[in-house]
Amino acid sequence: MNILQKQISTPLILSAVLACGPAPGQVQQKLVDAPWPNQPPAECPFTPSQTLKGIAFTGRHAEYAAADTWYPSWASDGNMYSPWTDGNVLGLVSNSAGANATTGYATILGDDPLNLQVVNQAVYPSDPSPFQSRYPCGSLVYNGVWYYGTYCLGGGQVVMNNGITYNWPWLRLTWNEEQTVDRVWLFDRPNTYDQITGGLLVFSDGSTVSVGALPDDATQGVEVCFPARRVQWMDFRVTAVKPGWYNIGLSEIAVFRLMPPTISVSLEQSSGESSYTRRDPAVGTRLTYTVWTSTDLVTWTEDTAATQTVTGTAGEVQTVKVRLGGTIPLAPPKLFVQIRAN
Repeated sequence: MNILQKQISTPLILSAVLACGPAPGQVQQKLVDAPWPNQPPAECPFTPSQTLKGIAFTGRHAEYAAADTWYPSWASDGNMYSPWTDGNVLGLVSNSAGANATTGYATILGDDPLNLQVVNQAVYPSDPSPFQSRYPCGSLVYNGVWYYGTYCLGGGQVVMNNGITYNWPWLRLTWNEEQTVDRVWLFDRPNTYDQITGGLLVFSDGSTVSVGALPDDATQGVEVCFPARRVQWMDFRVTAVKPGWYNIGLSEIAVFRLMPPTISVSLEQSSGESSYTRRDPAVGTRLTYTVWTSTDLVTWTEDTAATQTVTGTAGEVQTVKVRLGGTIPLAPPKLFVQIRAN
């Protein structure tokens, strides 16, 4: 809009561009109200605009579409581009719920808020499963590329708090292939207002792990350790919050793969010794390690007489020396060693 490029001293009159309503193109006029008060708090970190001097609501507006969730973004061609959903735009319907959910998009032409054109309206189908609905959440046109974001809500996951029903989004992490995981870090939002006081980790293998309250200001997180499981996705679902606060979320989440034992020093025939590295069981892996041998890589036998000695620890990683049981030096021409984590 050209007006945004000019220095003005009177209040800039803003009109609703895409209000919901049944009468496309209808223009209404009312008396101008007084400018909106403009007393920013002293701690406001931003300097006052030299272009926008004030805002007044005139009551004048034009209605173009009966749909919501518009996020217009100006582009270098002078047009605006916006998502939309849950409504009707010039006869085209978009609905955010169910397996056939769609999100819409359209181009907005013109510089006069009371005389715009909505064109090129279309919808994009995208199944929100395992959630129940999908909504636009951001729009930006930059260097000729339209960046369009969506988010999902799980309508069946309802939480009651102080008599109010909430539908908090799930957080799901998905990997391209199965991972063996055994712990998660969770950090609350970095303030002392809203706080998650209970949650549930849900894994693709059907297992769950309950989570207690997270520290309230994110200066510390909660480490949740559990028996290792092999999964392709993991949900975090909020089940309880601090009373009176509703802007629930996480500032950080981390999922850790189980560190498999890795042979670091090959088997020495004369001594029957080798070494491997593993994650320190003291951090909560709940794993035990056993030594197995084979002469043909087909038949494996547990060496119950083998000894394991920790020779060093660096952070959470241990180095363990293994000495096989039986006759030393080793007699077989070929012998393979396997470390199993149980």
